[in-house]
Amino acid sequence: MSARILVVAGLNLDKAWPEEAVGAARGLREASVGLLMEVAQQCIDKRVDGLVILGGLWDPTTVRRSTVGDVRTVLGSLPCTVLVVPSEQEAESNFAPQALDEWPSTVRWMAADASTAVVFGDTRFAVRGPRASSLPPLDGVVAMLTTHPSPPGTHLPLIRSADLPASQTPRPSDLSIAPLVEGTGRSRSEGVLFSHGSNSHLQSEVVTFTQPLGSTRHLALDNFRDNAALTAALDDLLSQCERLDRVVVSGIVAPRLLVPPALPWQPSREDVTVDWNDLDFRFPTTKTEDRTVAAELIRRLSGAGPNEARRHQALALALSSLESEEAS
Repeated sequence: MSARILVVAGLNLDKAWPEEAVGAARGLREASVGLLMEVAQQCIDKRVDGLVILGGLWDPTTVRRSTVGDVRTVLGSLPCTVLVVPSEQEAESNFAPQALDEWPSTVRWMAADASTAVVFGDTRFAVRGPRASSLPPLDGVVAMLTTHPSPPGTHLPLIRSADLPASQTPRPSDLSIAPLVEGTGRSRSEGVLFSHGSNSHLQSEVVTFTQPLGSTRHLALDNFRDNAALTAALDDLLSQCERLDRVVVSGIVAPRLLVPPALPWQPSREDVTVDWNDLDFRFPTTKTEDRTVAAELIRRLSGAGPNEARRHQALALALSSLESEEAS
């Protein structure tokens, strides 16, 4: 028995990417198209018997009709069998975009509740969809391809999508396939080429694609005490960024420091995403005998509890306003 299959996941064609900057979201959609072409070319160059897409081919809620047609043209032109397995998210959708087109016999769409065996070359692989309730036939199977949230415990190595729940800890024999496009700052994407010969175990080789997806850059807030210094540092860092880079702002937010949306600052680049989600907020303190308006605000808004970020920013704005009034 012998077979060579290329396994990828998460092309995410036409995904909206609402958490990314507008230009970065557009760039990610363009990168998905470029990666589709790269995947097809690798299938041809490496003479594979099959291409397997483990979920995330496109976003079923936003994919365009023209994209479905383009995917049909690309996948249908490949000189190998193509198997598309839906992800859990795709299984939850009431719309199956593939129904908009006629597909050649070489492209097979796995049903979400299906569990079966597929032959690539002359080697059998088990396949289990995200909603399958039973195991596929395991006779003569060398591995299981799955997007199921609770992959079964079998003697077989599992080839699974990387977005399965963290509680499902992979075994040493398992291999997770990371999404090709999962956001900005991810460097380059990878798939895995699996080979199986008559006298060997299943072997894997990482296939790296050349489509650039940006790098992650970091800015620590710990040393910033005023908004002018922070915005200057942000502007300087953004000027050094490449397209689809991601700037992660992290660390401790000083008592009077503002961050978006309270900070009156807009990024100079729309093709770079600035991530403000990794922040800790430090509140000012005041003496018990201090009965000023500022002290009362600090006592009311400081400390642990819900809405920490909102309370911190409201207090920073209030203290800045009071200081401005006193200065005038």
